[in-house]
Amino acid sequence: MNMRWQPVMAMMCSVAASCGADGGPPSAAKHGVTPVAVGAPASPAVAQVPAPVAPVAPTYVEPAQFDFRRVALDDSVIGTTQACDISDVYPRDTATGPVLVNCLGHDGHASRIDLTVEETILPALEERTQLRVRIDGPGRYGSSADAEVTLVEIAGAIEPPEPPRRCLCSAEYERKHSAARPVPPVGFSFAKYDHDRAKYWGTTQICRVGQVSELMRSSPEAHDYSIGRVFDPEQLPYAARVLCNSDAGSETVVIGSTSLEVLLDIDRDQAIKIELGWSSKNEITGRLQGIAYTRGDRDD
Repeated sequence: MNMRWQPVMAMMCSVAASCGADGGPPSAAKHGVTPVAVGAPASPAVAQVPAPVAPVAPTYVEPAQFDFRRVALDDSVIGTTQACDISDVYPRDTATGPVLVNCLGHDGHASRIDLTVEETILPALEERTQLRVRIDGPGRYGSSADAEVTLVEIAGAIEPPEPPRRCLCSAEYERKHSAARPVPPVGFSFAKYDHDRAKYWGTTQICRVGQVSELMRSSPEAHDYSIGRVFDPEQLPYAARVLCNSDAGSETVVIGSTSLEVLLDIDRDQAIKIELGWSSKNEITGRLQGIAYTRGDRDD
């Protein structure tokens, strides 16, 4: 054999060794692979069905009872942890800082807090969610918040209200129960006192409450022209600004009280008794004597 053909013959022998006995490709089974015929359909993929997950029931908690308006009037609650059931969450005015939250009042008066909270928690602040918060202090002067607080935890949620009952009362039943309901007393027109203080000073009059807009402690250190400067702290340590409605219109009255609890209980649609006077300030003022009427729930 010509020596120049030896490299070619060696290459051919090497290729032959890698082929099967019949000259075809090496057996796939030899390498542990199952052969698939050319053009055969591919095996369908097996769908992975996730295991069913049981729905997570919401954690219902008892409605919150704390009134955050108390913070400005009672130092003993600062530093304590209290509950707030969210009514509304307001968008921030700035990129950072506290979030203004309205707390449901349930049977009492609603209140408002400035909530310090991490940005990642904000989406979870939904209506009827109950928060547990640490009270840092009263709301800043000029702020609409009653207290500044820091979020401790999300405690759960309060149950949604039951759907309103449909009254199928007869006309006779309606007349009977309407007559049995207490009738609220007629509200006094406090503009009369503003026009003739000497005549009405010391008299007790009825205020049909339309709104309670402000609460403060009486103090010589209170801001000028605030209701905290209206009364002598020794006589009336707490003050509130109340809108009183009557058939003649509405007037704002600043009332003083010796009882914080009674002052916090005042709400719209109530009738309260006010003894006019008790201050020489150029406002309509008087001492709270008590609650004369509270609108009750309808009994049907």
